[in-house]
Amino acid sequence: YVRSLVFNLRDVTEQKRADQMLVAREKRFRSLIENSFDIILLLDEQFKVAYRSPSAERISGRSDQDVLGTDPRQNIHPEDLPIINAVIQKLMQAPGSSEHALFRFLNTDGRYIWMEGYATNLLKDPDVKSIVFNYRDVTARIEAEERLANREKHFRALIENSMDVIIVLDKSLTMVYRSPSAIKVTGLSDEMTIGRDGRYFVHPEDIGAVDITIRELLLRPGVSLNLLFRYRCGDGHYI
Repeated sequence: YVRSLVFNLRDVTEQKRADQMLVAREKRFRSLIENSFDIILLLDEQFKVAYRSPSAERISGRSDQDVLGTDPRQNIHPEDLPIINAVIQKLMQAPGSSEHALFRFLNTDGRYIWMEGYATNLLKDPDVKSIVFNYRDVTARIEAEERLANREKHFRALIENSMDVIIVLDKSLTMVYRSPSAIKVTGLSDEMTIGRDGRYFVHPEDIGAVDITIRELLLRPGVSLNLLFRYRCGDGHYI
């Protein structure tokens, strides 16, 4: 008989340290994901939602129970759906590839919000086995861009229909823009004026006053100054 306890021991310090580091790393990445303003979706090969980060509920208003196992395309704006389908087709044809997407997504309050991000096909990656979609709410940016574009259209319409002449000179005083009314008022075409010194058609006796005003303007950015001068028209007379 063997009247003893037999212990077979090995040093597992490195393994325990590695396990602890892995757990710490997982906690760190989970914390980053859970507190991120970006949305992370994991989609299976049928494009059904297998996982979504907590920020998805905050932004879309939909709970995991409403979304997991469903196709997220059902909430994409009909006008943007063909773009998304084209993105998916490209992804499925190229494992490991990423595609950019900008689209509108239906929120639970009935309004569409703008989303932008990248989808990456990691279905062949044994550690992921998903299409990873990382995107964020860019509604504020898109709406700001639209307001700016509308404002530019508004002011362009005012300029193009104004009887006043508006010209833009660069830092070398070369004319880079003139409003359409400039042709009607001066009889000079854009070809005759754009790219030429803005003072070229100023009356010789008024050049000195114009130069003084321009120097003062350069020294005082943002300031407007009144200027009276004579300007030669296309038919040779001064106005």
